[in-house]
Amino acid sequence: MFDYDKWQEIFESIKRHKLRTALTAFGVFWGIFMPVLLLGAGQGLSNGIQYQFSDEAVNSIWLNTGRKSMPYNGIQKGKLIRFDNSDFDFIKDHYDDVDNITGRFFLSGDKTASYKNTTLSFTVQCVHPDYKEVENIIITKGRFLNEDDLINFKKVCVIGRIVKEKLFEDEDPIGKEIVVDDITYKVAGVFYNTGWW
Repeated sequence: MFDYDKWQEIFESIKRHKLRTALTAFGVFWGIFMPVLLLGAGQGLSNGIQYQFSDEAVNSIWLNTGRKSMPYNGIQKGKLIRFDNSDFDFIKDHYDDVDNITGRFFLSGDKTASYKNTTLSFTVQCVHPDYKEVENIIITKGRFLNEDDLINFKKVCVIGRIVKEKLFEDEDPIGKEIVVDDITYKVAGVFYNTGWW
């Protein structure tokens, strides 16, 4: 049952104590607004991080070079550590639990890539065939690198979709040759990767 007197008393109290009412209302608003804002920001950050890593295998690990932090076996502190193909071969040959293994080497600076009369600069990286699995590469045309390419030292490349659009426009790039810093490569495939190209 509606109690008119009680409600009238409430509204009278609100009118008499305007500052207290405003501060109480602001406190309730702030108490609701802040958790919503923090939860939204946290969820947005979580979604952003998940998107950044969505192009990599969930159980992948990358090893990077660095400098020695302490002297060992005659090698002084601060010496640059470099990986080479023997390190790659050692891991591949001695660790059976590793499903896919790849090296990744970024060539320093942007490299010029030319096709017919078009020359543009792009980032170039050298990888092994398993890179396709580790980085969840999506092949949109042609194929990715394979073991035969490595064994026979074939000059083949796989280009990103942006490279394809800029250099070849509407032309099919598969089997065509591009020149990257004076070395000619045959295009074996076109790929898409959410994290890069």
